[in-house]
Amino acid sequence: MIEGIIFDADGTLYDSMGMWKELDFNFLRSIGEEPDLEYTEIVNKMTLEEGVHYTRERFRIAMTEEEIIEQIRSMARSFYYNEVELKPYVREFLEGLYSAQIPMAIATSSQTDFIAGAAKKTGTGHYFRTICSCAEIGINKSKPDVFLLAADSLGTKPENTWVVEDSYHALMTAKKAGFKTLAVYDLSNAPLLEETIREADLYMEDLRDLEGFLRAVRK
Repeated sequence: MIEGIIFDADGTLYDSMGMWKELDFNFLRSIGEEPDLEYTEIVNKMTLEEGVHYTRERFRIAMTEEEIIEQIRSMARSFYYNEVELKPYVREFLEGLYSAQIPMAIATSSQTDFIAGAAKKTGTGHYFRTICSCAEIGINKSKPDVFLLAADSLGTKPENTWVVEDSYHALMTAKKAGFKTLAVYDLSNAPLLEETIREADLYMEDLRDLEGFLRAVRK
């Protein structure tokens, strides 16, 4: 059964994970540092503010956290408002759910204005009733607060609400909170793909099979 559906934004709806990796790399290289795989995996689970705090401490950066954040935000904001694209088949998937009158929301680790900009740039804003942001509530996806907030905004119960995620860790948070989970592939989370497929209620490499998804969730 499905009453509502909550989408992650980066790596699920919008092809933006590569941008964040490049932002991290470009910023750190500008100060003479080189990020490694461990750093990338840790920061990908964090909000912007958490990531900046971790980065400043780990690399002993002389800039204030506010200065680092403003530099990164400026670069990211420009990308979301001017360059970001949808991942393959997302528009068709959203349109099908919208036509089926299934309410949708976004639960993101990014700032609300970034994702609102992406939604405007890609023409997808009208599909979603709300955008709930970890950055605004101050709790990342290691806890289910942002998913619960999104479900509350939809007026749906977790057990009848599907969460669509590319991140294994976020998917597991949603699953443990009682949500049904659909995992989708993104290159940024490929190292944990086997675990993701095993734990998700459903797995789709991309969102091309709307009818298959609806058949599965309506059982």
